Amino acid sequence: MTSLKDTLRQSGIFPYKGRGQHFLINNAIAEKIVALADLGPDDVVVEIGPGTGALTADIVRRAGRTVVIESDKKLASLIAETIGSDRLEVVFGDALRYDFHALGSSIGARFKVVANLPYNISTPLIFRLLDCRRYIRRIVLMLQKEVALRLTAHPGTKEYGVLTISASLFADISVALVVGSGNFYPRPKVDSAVVIFEIRNDPRADVGDINTFSRVVRAAFSNRRKTLRNALKPLLGSEAGQQLNMIGNGSGIDLGRRGETCSVEEFAVLARAVTAVTRGSSQNEQ
Repeated sequence: MTSLKDTLRQSGIFPYKGRGQHFLINNAIAEKIVALADLGPDDVVVEIGPGTGALTADIVRRAGRTVVIESDKKLASLIAETIGSDRLEVVFGDALRYDFHALGSSIGARFKVVANLPYNISTPLIFRLLDCRRYIRRIVLMLQKEVALRLTAHPGTKEYGVLTISASLFADISVALVVGSGNFYPRPKVDSAVVIFEIRNDPRADVGDINTFSRVVRAAFSNRRKTLRNALKPLLGSEAGQQLNMIGNGSGIDLGRRGETCSVEEFAVLARAVTAVTRGSSQNEQ
C-alpha cells in the first residue's frame, strides 16, 4: 500500500472519485483476473483503465499485443514509462469514444478485453463493447458487485432488467470472483466482482429487428409495475388497442404480465410480433 501511495505521489497522481478511480492493490487477485482471460501469444488484448498497471505487466507478458486505453494523462504516461515493450500500445483517450470497430478491422481477428473498470462508466461501456461484439471473443471485467448481479439476474428478481436482457442476448455471462472493497486504494464503499462475457457466435434468440427489440425491452422496464399491455402502448399508433390484441395473439404472451417476468426468449417473440403488427399497419396506411 505504501509503495503504491509513494508511486502515485511521486508521479503527481491523486485518485479522483469523479472518475471512479480505485486501484487494485492485491497482486494475487490481479493474477487471477489475467488468468481468466486465458491469454496466449496469438491474442490481441485491450485493457481499459489500466490505472497503475496492476494487470498490465502480466497481460503484456502473456499476449501477443496489448492496447491500453487510459483517460488520465498522468496514468497513461506512468504505464508507458514503467512497462516498456514493443508489444504494448498506450492510448490516451476515452474508452467510450475509442473505435473498437477500427481495431478489430485492422487486426483481422477477434480480440479480448480485460479491465478493472471505473465505476462511473461500467454500464455504458458494456453496451459499447457489445455493439462491437463481432470483433470480440471474451471480455473479463471487474465491476461493482451490484452491476454483476444485474448482469446475471433471473426473471422475477429486482436486479433483472434492461442490462440483463441486452447483455445476455449476445453473451454467456458468469461471475468468476467476488472482490472485497479492502483490495483497492482508495477503498470504495462497495464490493466488486469479476465477470466473464463469452461472446456468442449467434444471439441467444431471434429478435427480428434489433431496434424494435431494444425499444420493447426498454418500454417494458420504464415502469416495472406496468403490465406489458400498458408499457407497449406508447410504441404503437392510434389503434393501439387493436394492435395490442394482435400482438398478444401473435406472440402467445399474456400482455397482462409485467416485463420483469419475461425471459430473453419471450422478449424476442414479443418484439417480432410488435414488428409484424407495426409494419403491417404502415403498409396498410400506404
